[in-house]
Amino acid sequence: MPDSATTVLWSGTSGPKVTVAVLGDGFTEADQKIYNDAVDALLLHGVFGHDCFAEDASAFRVVRVNLMSGSPA
Repeated sequence: MPDSATTVLWSGTSGPKVTVAVLGDGFTEADQKIYNDAVDALLLHGVFGHDCFAEDASAFRVVRVNLMSGSPA
C-alpha cells in the first residue's frame, strides 16, 4: 500500500476552514487499520464528538495521512 491521504471530516466548501492533518508515525503497512481506527476514535468520535468542537465541526476539515513505516515504533 503506498502512502496516501484521506479526508475523514469534510465540512463542505462554504466559508473558511481549519485543516487538521494527522500523520501516523511508526505504523507498518500491516498496522494501517489500527491507525485508521485510532484516528476515528480519538479525533472524529473523541475531539469532534463532544462539546464546542462538535458544535463547531463545520469549521474544520480533517485529513488522515497514512505513511508506511519500515518497522514498528
